[in-house]
Order: sequence, then structure tokens, then C-alpha cells
Amino acid sequence: MFNYYTFEGPIISLDDNSGILTLAGLTVRDKIRYTFLINREMEGTRTGDDGSTYTYDNDRLRVYFYTHLVNGSRIHTLNQFDSQHKDSFVTYNRGFESDRRFDLLSGSKKHYVNIWGVSINDWPNGSTLHGLECVYDNIGRRSVISSKLSLVSISDLYSHPVGNETTPYNGVDLLQQYFRC
Repeated sequence: MFNYYTFEGPIISLDDNSGILTLAGLTVRDKIRYTFLINREMEGTRTGDDGSTYTYDNDRLRVYFYTHLVNGSRIHTLNQFDSQHKDSFVTYNRGFESDRRFDLLSGSKKHYVNIWGVSINDWPNGSTLHGLECVYDNIGRRSVISSKLSLVSISDLYSHPVGNETTPYNGVDLLQQYFRC
């Protein structure tokens, strides 16, 4: 089953070695919001630049599942950079949970978002989660956005703006679009 998890909260620190965050106009205390497509019945994956896919196997401590960042990054320059360079390109689409931790990772080794915190069973109590968005410029300088996030919604539909209209997608439609790209 596909669900959209949306997290929101303030940026608590910026480390802008590449200058990308300044170009994006981000400052400390700005709010940031990330929406992940999550399917806890699919396996988490890592895809290499050669198209090979590694599937994360559950172990005695962790249960892995599929996740994909749908929306939220306010940094778009790296997407252009990634498509123009021949460097090894790895894509992460994995989440895991254990008795004490919940962790989402989506993106590439050049630009990724990681959200983690206490077990999902504790979220209804308003637990704060940690957010980290890392981007690298074309010479390897890293910029990092650190945030404190809360889960603000879980939904089986996602409204994606198209022009002036809003088009609802269910998880299957969005996932099929993602794999066609």
C-alpha cells in the first residue's frame, strides 16, 4: 500500500560550503517540508549507475521498505548537475524501522534527504524527527540543511500542482511515472 508522509519544521542550521543554499535563498528558521511516497510492503532499494539494483534484506534488527522523496527539496541545481556528469550515480529509495528507530533515505549520493527519529509507533505523541538534506557541487563541496521535523500528514493521495490546476495522484500512478523516467 502506498502512502504519502509529509514532514515539516524549521531549519535549525545550514552549512553552505558549496554556496548552493545561498543561491536557493535558504536561511536558518525557514520552514522546510518533505513529502515521501512510502510503501511498507515493497523492498527498499539502491540503484547503481549501471542499472543494477541492490535490495535491502530485513535482519533481526531492521525491517526495510521502499521510499521515494516526492516533493520538498528547495534545491534544484543538483538535479541538473547529476544529469550532466558521468560520475557514478547511485539512487537510494529505502526506509527502515526497528524497535527504537525509523529512518527514511531518498535521493542520490550527490543530493539526498534523510529523516530519522524514534519508532513510528511513538509519532502520535508529537515526537520531533531529525531532517538532513545534503547536496554536493560539481567539485565535491558539500552543503547541509539540518532541520527538526514533525509528521504533519499521512495520506493515500498526493495533490501535485500542474499549471494552475491540482491533480491528485495515487501512489501507483506516481510510482509508474517515476519508473518511466
